[in-house]
Amino acid sequence: MKKGSVTILAGLAILLVLVFGVILKSQISSQIPNKTTLAKQSVGIKVGDAPLRVSLAKTDQEITKGLSETAHLDENEGMLFVFQQKNQNRIFWMKDMLISIDIIWIKDMKVVQIDKSVPAPAVGTPNASLKLYPSNQAIDYALEVNAGFSDKNKITVGSLV
Repeated sequence: MKKGSVTILAGLAILLVLVFGVILKSQISSQIPNKTTLAKQSVGIKVGDAPLRVSLAKTDQEITKGLSETAHLDENEGMLFVFQQKNQNRIFWMKDMLISIDIIWIKDMKVVQIDKSVPAPAVGTPNASLKLYPSNQAIDYALEVNAGFSDKNKITVGSLV
C-alpha cells in the first residue's frame, strides 16, 4: 500500500471515531437529567403544620396541564402553581382530571381561599361543560392537593405557607 493511501485510510478512521463519539455522547447526554429537569421534579413546602412535596408548574404549558391525567397523588404530595404575574385573579378547571382535589389559593404566603373536594369530571366531558373554579380575590400561587387534605391537616384561611 502506498503512503498516501495509508494516510487517507487513517484520516477516515479518525473521522469515523470522531463522528461515532459525538453520536454516542449525544445519546448518553439525552438520558441524563439536566438541572432544569431535576428542579421541576419536586420541592418541599409547608402549609400550616403539614409538610408537602410539590411539583412546580411555572411555565404556561405546565400551568395549563397541571395535574391533568394524574391518576394518583401520595398523601403529602401536590402541585404548586407559580404564576409569573402575581396578584391576579385566577380561574381553574378540571380538564382531563382523574382525581378529586382541594385547591388552595395563596396570597402573600397565606391561604386566602380553599375549594374543597373539587370532583374530577366524567371522562369525555366537553371543555364547554367543565365547571370553573375562580379565586375570590387576586392571588400569587395556587396549590392542588388530594381532596380532604385541607380538613385532615386543619388548613384554613389564614394558614401560613
